Amino acid sequence: MMPNLHPAASLASQCTATRRVRGFTLIELMISLTLGLLVLAGISTILVNTGKANREQMALARMQENGRFALSRISADLRMAGAQYCSSFGSDTGSQTQGHKLRPFRVLTDATLPWGVPSRPSYVPVPPAGEAGLLSPRFFIQGHECTTIANCSPVLNVLGGALPVPPVTGTAVNRRAAGADVLTVRYLAGNGVPLTVTHDAGATPLTIGSVATAAPLNFVGGDLALVTDCVNAEVFSANAAGTSIVPTGNSGANNNLRGYALSMDPRVFNFTKDLWTVTYFLRIRANADGGNNISTLVRQQNGNTQSISDGVERMEFLYGVRSVDALGAVTNHFLTATQVQAGTSASGAALTCLPQPKGVGAPELGCLWRQVESIDVSLLLNTVTDVAANPAQPFSFSAATPPLVEATPPATLPSGLPRGNMYRKEFRTRVNVRSFTY
Repeated sequence: MMPNLHPAASLASQCTATRRVRGFTLIELMISLTLGLLVLAGISTILVNTGKANREQMALARMQENGRFALSRISADLRMAGAQYCSSFGSDTGSQTQGHKLRPFRVLTDATLPWGVPSRPSYVPVPPAGEAGLLSPRFFIQGHECTTIANCSPVLNVLGGALPVPPVTGTAVNRRAAGADVLTVRYLAGNGVPLTVTHDAGATPLTIGSVATAAPLNFVGGDLALVTDCVNAEVFSANAAGTSIVPTGNSGANNNLRGYALSMDPRVFNFTKDLWTVTYFLRIRANADGGNNISTLVRQQNGNTQSISDGVERMEFLYGVRSVDALGAVTNHFLTATQVQAGTSASGAALTCLPQPKGVGAPELGCLWRQVESIDVSLLLNTVTDVAANPAQPFSFSAATPPLVEATPPATLPSGLPRGNMYRKEFRTRVNVRSFTY
C-alpha cells in the first residue's frame, strides 16, 4: 500500500513536472532569432565579400594572362618580320654599306602574288616582258595608324586591291574595333625541301627530295614556287609532279632559273603557302558571360583569323627607325605608322631612305619601312567582366598622346563600346626586328 502524500508535497511535485515540460518564452524566441539572424548576416557578408574578392582576383588573373600571352604572340611574329631562308647580302641586293640585309625576291611570274603581296605588273617601272621584277623588302612590314583616324581602312598592301582586308570598324560582332592600330608583317615560314641534284641555269626542272604534292610542299594547281639559296631567291609559276618542279608559264615565256649548286643548300618552297602574311587588329565579339560586346585581339594569317586575347581595349605601335643623312650621320626615331609612311620625323622633318636595293626600280612609297629596326607594342587590357566597384576606376596608358596617367575611362571607349565597371592595365614591350637592314 502506497503511503499517502502530504497535499503540499503533491502540489510541489505537480509544479515541478509542469516546469519540466514548459517551452521557450516569446522573449527567449525573439532573442534567439535575433542572434541567429545576426550570425547569418555575418556569414552571408563574409560569403558575399569572399565571392566578390574571388571574382575580382580571377578577372585580374585572366587579364594578366591575356596581356602576357598577347605580347608573346605578337612578339614572335614581329621578330620574324622579313625573315627569309639563309638571309644574306645577295647579288641583287647592293653593297653591304648600303645596309640591305634582305635580298629582294626575283619575280618571274605575272601571276597575282598571294595575300596582298605586290605582283610583278604593279612594280614601278613595270619590268619588260621576260625580265624578272624585284619584290622589295619594303613590303615585309606595313603598319596603319588607326588610333585617331576614324575612317582608317587599312589594306595589306599600300598599292591597293589586297586581300584579305580587315573588316570595317563598328561595335557589332565581327566588326573591327575603332581606336586601335593595325600591323601586317610578312615572312617565309617552314624549312622548304632541299634540291637533290645541282640545277644548271636554264628552264630544266628542279629535282627535290620529296614528292611535290605531298607534305611539306603540298603543291596544288596555281600555287607558285620559290627556289632560294644564300645568294638568289626566285618566285615563278611551275608545274609540280613527282619530285620535279618544272618552271612554266612565266613572263615572256622566260622560264629560265639561275644555277643552284648543292654546296649552297638550295631549297624549294611553296611560295603561296609558305610566305605568311600576318595581320594584327582588334575585333568585336559577343561576351560569352553575357553583357556588352567585348574587343579581342585577333591574328589573321593568310586569310585565316584566330582570336588571341579577350579584353584588349587599345593597341598602338611605334616604329624604331634608323635614318642616315647625306653626310652619313645616323639618327634614331620612334614614329607612328603615318610618319613612317610619309618619311617624316615626329617634328615633320623629312627623313632620308637608304638607297634602293639594286634593281628594284623607282623610289618606293614608304621606303622607310625598310629601316624599321624595332617596334614598340602597347596594349591596354580590361577585365572583360564588371568586377570593379564603380566605372571610374583610374588607369594609365603611356602610349596615348598625351599619355594618360591615373585617368578615368570615358563613358564611351574609343572602340565605341561602353566602359563598364572594369579594371584596366597597360602591357608594353619592345621587339627587335631580327631581319633589320643594318
